[in-house]
Amino acid sequence: MKLFNNLQLTTSIKPIKRNPTIVRRVSLLNGVEKQLKIVELLSNGETDIVDTTSNRSMVKWFWLDESGSYFLSIKYGKSAIELEKNKFSILCKDLSEIKSSLLHVKNLVITGKLDTHLEKRSIDIRKNFGR
Repeated sequence: MKLFNNLQLTTSIKPIKRNPTIVRRVSLLNGVEKQLKIVELLSNGETDIVDTTSNRSMVKWFWLDESGSYFLSIKYGKSAIELEKNKFSILCKDLSEIKSSLLHVKNLVITGKLDTHLEKRSIDIRKNFGR
């Protein structure tokens, strides 16, 4: 009698050493998910955006300027990632466009297309610690 008839078993085991590229991706994906949650709460009329796990205010990566345009920065290590040469934010017209931009960034992270940006930002962060 087989105990695991309905499950697809593999020979894979969890790696002991963590792949730094994957760690950076997961970290950025967690940040993007938090921003998506903030956008969802704001879209539903919430004004007090508090993280339920830490009971602290959640930091937004986006802001509204005087002209009524939103700008979205993608942050890693509390600082914005340089998306292109001297370009650190994405112009959005409203919250729904912020959401679609975040979903696009999420897809880029999952497919590994932001790995070089994350690696560069990671090197800059490590320089601050004297490594």
